[in-house]
Formats: sequence, structure tokens, C-alpha cells
Amino acid sequence: MKKICDLHVFLLSSLVAEFRACQALYAQLINLRTALLFEEAAQIVYLAATIESGLKQVRQLGAARQRLLAQHPIPVDQTLTTVQTNLLDGVEVMNAQIDQLLRCNNDLARNALEHSNRSQTHLAELFDPSSAIVPFPAPAESHKSLPAMLSAILSARDALYLGDIEAVTAALGDLQTNLHALAQTLHPELPADAETSVIEKIANLYRRSNAYRVVLQSNSSLQV
Repeated sequence: MKKICDLHVFLLSSLVAEFRACQALYAQLINLRTALLFEEAAQIVYLAATIESGLKQVRQLGAARQRLLAQHPIPVDQTLTTVQTNLLDGVEVMNAQIDQLLRCNNDLARNALEHSNRSQTHLAELFDPSSAIVPFPAPAESHKSLPAMLSAILSARDALYLGDIEAVTAALGDLQTNLHALAQTLHPELPADAETSVIEKIANLYRRSNAYRVVLQSNSSLQV
């Protein structure tokens, strides 16, 4: 009798932990949907990793509960308590909602990636050497500012690695200056701030695309 009581207590504890893990995972999936809608690249990457970890926890708790019942089946003359039954039903409902949100977020990420790629292509055409609309300068002209720009990129990377805020600020300033110089060389007829704006937009779209890919790449494992 004591063994059966212990089994009920352990099963109740397991169901409580599993239900709470499902609740936490569901909340993170809602947050990811919001981040996808608002195109928050950094938040999307962070949440995708958190969700993957949360899903593993839910799976492990569910598998542990099933092993417990397989190894120690509840006798025929015994039944689950009302609390246990309600918790089990709640876990099943939460799992169904989690699966639905996973598919929804995957669709959002796929559509956003397609839109981002189209936008990048459209903006990149402004700097396309084969563009018939905007003339492209001779290679010798455009390559003059490339070494300086690459040097600024390396300086920014080193400053970030060392955690030197002042150096990071200076390197980013140099990078923006050289980006401006390169774009002005490529398209001198554009307004002074137009080319920098386009480059920044392309960079932001690239970051978002990478974030959407993180969601899509983990989709195969994000199934309850």
C-alpha cells in the first residue's frame, strides 16, 4: 500500500513539473511570435535557443513519467486522483498548443525570410555592377576604398574581442566613414546619405535573415 502511495506522490510531482515546463515553453513561444512580428533579430536568436532547451526539458519530463508508469503500473483497482487526471489533461492540451505555435512560428519565419531575401535583392541591385539603371565605376576606382573599409572591420572585431568601448566606437566611426566613401565612389550621383542608408538596410536585413534561419533550422527538432 505504501508503495502505491509513493507512486501516486511521485507521479503527482512529475506531472506538476511537466505542466510548469509546458507553461514556460508556451510563454517563450508566444514571445518568439512577437519577436518575429516585430523583426527583432537578436531576440529571435535568443528565444530560439531558449525554446530548444525548454522543449528538451519537456520531452525529458514526459519520457520519465512514461517510464515510471511502464515500470510501476498502477493496479487495476487503483485510479489516478482528480488532481493527477486534471494535470495529465492539462499537459496534453499544452503539448497540442505548443505544437501549434511551433508550426505557426515556423511559417512566420519562412515568410519573413522570403520577404527579407527579396528586399535584400532589391536593395543590392542599387550596387549591382550589371545594373543598367545606375552606372558602375571601373574596378580601380571602387577598390581604392576597400582596403580601408576592411581594415576598419578588422579593427572593430579586435576592439569587440578586447571589450574596449572607446576603440569600438572609433572603429565603427571609421567603418561608417569608409562605407560612405566606398558607396560614394560607386554611385557619386546619389545623395550623400542615400548610399549609407541602403547599406545599413541591407545589413539589417541580413541580420534578420540569419535570425529567421535559426528558427527554421531548428524546426526539425522542435516538435513535441
